[in-house]
Amino acid sequence: MDFAHGITLRRAGRRRDATALLTAARQAFAALGAEVHVERCDRELKTGSPTPRGADSGAAALTEQ
Repeated sequence: MDFAHGITLRRAGRRRDATALLTAARQAFAALGAEVHVERCDRELKTGSPTPRGADSGAAALTEQ
C-alpha cells in the first residue's frame, strides 16, 4: 500500500511525502526478502530524487522518466 501511494505522491510532485512512503515500503519488502520489489522501490526513489540546480542541460541532465 505504501508503494502505490508513494508512486502517486511522487507523480503529483510531492517528493518529500513520496520518499517517506517509498522508503517504508522498501524496508518492508526487504524484511520479506522481496528483492524484485526492493529494486522497484529503489528505482522510484531514484526517479523522484531532485537534481541539483545549475546542472548541465545536456542528455546527462535528463531524469529516469
